[in-house]
This record gives sequence, structure tokens and C-alpha cells, in this order.
Amino acid sequence: MDASRHSFEFIRTCFMEMRKIKILLISYFSLIIGCVTFDLEEFLVTSEFEEQEYIWLSWVESGFLGGDPFYYTALNAIKEITPYCKVRLFYGPQLNLSKEKLEKRIYRKLLESKIDT
Repeated sequence: MDASRHSFEFIRTCFMEMRKIKILLISYFSLIIGCVTFDLEEFLVTSEFEEQEYIWLSWVESGFLGGDPFYYTALNAIKEITPYCKVRLFYGPQLNLSKEKLEKRIYRKLLESKIDT
């Protein structure tokens, strides 16, 4: 198989896998939404230009496909956002660290980046 054919097959396979993931996610969220009832009078999503109480960001220790850890991007975003709005971090189990150790690690990274905690 020549290189161009191999590349085409690789890209085709990636798209097929992405389609499977998309279908799985749609099914998952459809199930979640179908099982939850919302009181529309109390449900509010503010637009990007309205004042925000806080913004949620994910703290991810690993990078995509071996790239830089996502928290590098999160730290830069936090530096830009915090003068105007509070930021809350969402994190889960990572690097086989206990919750306490991960929280200390995050706190240390925030302090190293001179972000007011």
C-alpha cells in the first residue's frame, strides 16, 4: 500500500471513530436530558457579554496526543479572566493522586503563576 493510500485509510478510520464518538455522546446526552426535567422559569444561561458570577474551567494534567498539559492553557485563561470574574476549577482523579495531593498541586501551580487564590 503506498503512502497516500495509507494516509487516506488512516484519515478515514479517524473520521469513522469520531462519528462513533459523536453518536455515543448524542445518545448519552439525550438520555440525560430525557431523564431530567427542567423548570424553565428558573433555568438561565447568561450570554458571553453579560456579567458572570463565575466561570468554570477544567484542570487537566495531561495533554492531547502527547501535547502540553491542558492546565497550561487554563492558567493563561485564569490570568486573563480573574481581574473581571471569579473562576472555579473542575477536576477529577488524575495521575493516581489523591484528592488532597491534586488540590495541593493545583494550588501550587496557581501560586507559581502569580494567580490570586
